[in-house]
Amino acid sequence: MSQINNSKKVAIIGGGISGISAAMELIDKDINIDIYEARNSIGGRVAGIKDKLTGDEIDNGKHLMVGAYSNFFDLLQKLGTFKHLYFQKYFNVNFISESGEFNFSNGRFGKLSQLISLMNFPGISLRDKRNSIKFINQVNRGLDATPSESAKDILNNFQISNKISEILWEPLILATMNTTPREASGKIFLNILKLAFFHSNYSGRLVFSNLQLNKLLIPFLTIFPNEHRRIFLQKSIESVNKIDDDNFIIKIKNGEEYNYNAVIFTLTPFALKKIKTNFQMPDFESFESSPIVSIYLWSEEDFLKNDFYALIGAKFQWIFKETYNSLRYALTHSAADEFAMLSKSEIIELAYQDLEKLFSKFNRNLIYQAQLIIEKKATIKLTTQTEPLRPAQKISKGIYLAGDWTSTGLPATMESAALSGKHAVGNLITDLSL
Repeated sequence: MSQINNSKKVAIIGGGISGISAAMELIDKDINIDIYEARNSIGGRVAGIKDKLTGDEIDNGKHLMVGAYSNFFDLLQKLGTFKHLYFQKYFNVNFISESGEFNFSNGRFGKLSQLISLMNFPGISLRDKRNSIKFINQVNRGLDATPSESAKDILNNFQISNKISEILWEPLILATMNTTPREASGKIFLNILKLAFFHSNYSGRLVFSNLQLNKLLIPFLTIFPNEHRRIFLQKSIESVNKIDDDNFIIKIKNGEEYNYNAVIFTLTPFALKKIKTNFQMPDFESFESSPIVSIYLWSEEDFLKNDFYALIGAKFQWIFKETYNSLRYALTHSAADEFAMLSKSEIIELAYQDLEKLFSKFNRNLIYQAQLIIEKKATIKLTTQTEPLRPAQKISKGIYLAGDWTSTGLPATMESAALSGKHAVGNLITDLSL
């Protein structure tokens, strides 16, 4: 049995990506670590669902990854699952509308290829193309936004028309921020462009997983635990109370109580506001959730020429082909408030109508299974009002926050979650002199 010389104990509340990231940052420290997860599995909102008819396990929604996800990829390297990712050679997206298909690509010439793709966009005036090129050039030169400017405001500042916004910028904003351009924080929008899509060929390329995303995290269950590091599943926290800067009492809903020297909260603001504390926490009521709707369709025949498309002029924004286990398609609709009052059959009908409009080979009679997934609280809405309110990862000595919704300068993504876990642990290590 290994010995531990440091008697300090740290609790991590939440077993999602930010919690796992924090735990892996602490794994080589000479301390006791306990993780509490309310669900019966790790991964948080990255979860797998088994389809009853086909037996296929699917993600609870598609997550668009890019090459700039350095912190998330670092986590996967530690877990030994980075090898299951597939990287594009460079950013390359096929768009489709009723008028036809077109492509936007960084190509092997990087920024020059971007400009060539933009100039080849069909149905866009030369003036619109020039304004977009001017916008891209200003972003590359460090364009910034005020806290009150939305993504739409920034586009309007450069006289970007609604037509080219609908084709190029709106799909990007919705996919990365899960917020409409009129609401989305302009600062975060520009950060996305600077750090990913306009930074380099490596950072801008899209990344896909050959496994369900939750399976990328499963090795944590065997890598992390030992006699000094424990994972407790199906343990909901009722309260956390501060005795002093070095002593905290966690109470489980079953009545059990445990003492720790520090606590890292890695939950969403909607879950955090249910936990009682005797110390000041951020104002969680200021954050609003944004839903994502996904539909998986199993088909007898392939109707896509490419592996994925951005859908223009449609209710759904993206479609992805999946071929492991069986042929199926995943359609996604971000910032899906408009779907809130619709029934399952109505939402699936909208998907069918999109596909019939855009893909001539699609035949709804060849669809033999449909699975609808609604993530009502998929992310926070990153608006001009909420972005300045995102809290830092340190509340006070001994109390830390992590999660994609905290202040990282990034949208609420898996990368933001992984980065926040590192930031929280960085503060903890300093405070506890580890």
